[in-house]
Amino acid sequence: LATAGQVWASGQNLGATMRVVLVGGFLALHLQAVVGSHSAMPRAEAGARHADEVGLVQRAHINDWAGNSTPVCSIGADEICPGSPGGVHCSGNSCCPSTAELGTFACPSADPDWQGCDRPKRWDCTEGCSVGASVQCPGSDASVRCAGNQCCPSVNGSGTFVCPSADGTWSGAACEHPKKLHDCVGPGVGPAGPSSKVHYPHFDTTPDYLGIGAKARGVEGGTEGSASDNFYLVLGDWGGCGHGCCCGMQEQVARKMHEYVAARKRRNPRSTLLFVLSVGDNFYWHGCQENSFNETWLRVYSKELLDVPWFSVLGNHDYGNDDHTIGCPYIRPRFVCNESNANTPACGGAKPYSTEPQGYNSNQFNTDKGGLGGASRANYHMPDYTYYYTIPALNFELIAMDWNWLGAFPGALGGDGVEAGQGAHKLVEHCGSTAELSRSMRGIQDASAKLLKARATAAEHGNVAIIGHYPEIFMGGYHGGANFRRMYLESAPKNRTADMKIFNFYGHTHVQECQAKDPSGACVDFLTGGSGGCCNATTDVPAGFVAVSWNAQLAQFTECFLDPACTLETYEVDQNVSADPGADGGGCSRTLLP
Repeated sequence: LATAGQVWASGQNLGATMRVVLVGGFLALHLQAVVGSHSAMPRAEAGARHADEVGLVQRAHINDWAGNSTPVCSIGADEICPGSPGGVHCSGNSCCPSTAELGTFACPSADPDWQGCDRPKRWDCTEGCSVGASVQCPGSDASVRCAGNQCCPSVNGSGTFVCPSADGTWSGAACEHPKKLHDCVGPGVGPAGPSSKVHYPHFDTTPDYLGIGAKARGVEGGTEGSASDNFYLVLGDWGGCGHGCCCGMQEQVARKMHEYVAARKRRNPRSTLLFVLSVGDNFYWHGCQENSFNETWLRVYSKELLDVPWFSVLGNHDYGNDDHTIGCPYIRPRFVCNESNANTPACGGAKPYSTEPQGYNSNQFNTDKGGLGGASRANYHMPDYTYYYTIPALNFELIAMDWNWLGAFPGALGGDGVEAGQGAHKLVEHCGSTAELSRSMRGIQDASAKLLKARATAAEHGNVAIIGHYPEIFMGGYHGGANFRRMYLESAPKNRTADMKIFNFYGHTHVQECQAKDPSGACVDFLTGGSGGCCNATTDVPAGFVAVSWNAQLAQFTECFLDPACTLETYEVDQNVSADPGADGGGCSRTLLP
């Protein structure tokens, strides 16, 4: 993504959706229908009551983006064909398929002089423009133009939309969709523009450097037993003890996890918990601080759970005032990785992912990168914002993602935003401006997208677990937002995906719910934000976690999800949020998020 634009789209065009388009390291929201039309997204009964609330949240959060336009792309970038049903992709000198019997047309990122299709470009993403310039309406013939604060005509039933050269502050109220589907007004061409600060992840890519496979049962290089003896757990939005609202809720889910591990051991003495995955919001309200690992993690979970590695990613509450240097880590960093220390354990060990200079400045990262908690939190792993870890003996790969820029910036960081007195205002103080915080977080997101695409292209393992914080509604909308599993499948070799088991785990909404299934009926998109950290003991149910095991063919499968053994249908005590959960910034009682 540092050298070419990328597009991530869902391949669907249904109901109330926005399409997330990543171009040259920058993001735009492509609105496909009226936001808030909940009938477009069927939901499980357990989460149905959240639909109206989430729709309101989405509409409110979209307003945060007013004026944030996307720069143009580079020649050869992976782009989306304007007006094409299903989000057809193209790149460089190639043709977009015929729509409305108009014939094929050149890809938006093709060389301007290339003429290999029935028609020329119906939108040129390689050209910038000034506000008010006369430009082609994307998806229409070249004769259909607009200038400034005007509406482009509907393309294939999309509805009218804002002209690409409109002023970024224009409300767009005259158009059916008051957001730009395409934007030519930007600070520069391609990824060199100032809207994104490149982030270089530093972590060790050596396969299974923690030795998890050696402890696994029934696998090559492991111990005696069968593959089904092994399992892992997944939880999210769990960090309520210490500085959050809902310690009693967290403790009840933690007890349920302990009981699950113990019961499995009683049934099968060879039962082996290998690791735990965490999908973010690990430390409420406003991120990790000095005593967080003791109060929120070590004190709450049983020895059986703490004795295995935990792999974690960040959620919006982790980007808060108590860990305010987590944004813009290159400003006064507490630790720096570069070529000189690339082979140290902190920066990459035997096989570093990057060698370029990169600063680190978070309390939650591994202690060798300056994180807090000391030796007692050694099993809690967060080597970078985004990373991957492979276990060849289990044919398994973990991919950790950070898309907090799209999911939460700026209005949901720290729970309720970056304005003065809110839960993440100190991040802006550290960065110097909201714009600089945006640059930093965009760069981290770009690095995540680049990593995911590379790992999908390689497709080295048949079992993949992807962890991020947000459901797709918070990353672009119902049925059309960014979905990491679909993104992986887009780039993976087509001759490999039929036999792969790709599980997508996330939280942010504080319930347990299966949001997509494969053709066999098995869940593949797991909302697992109901692990007790927040926020309402009455409405935030079902709560719980996910358990995953392997069969004799070393294919991962869901062992427990929404089943009584791993689910709480009710909490024992009322752990509602106080009216004022913190003296400095808000929490769930004032958050924009469900």
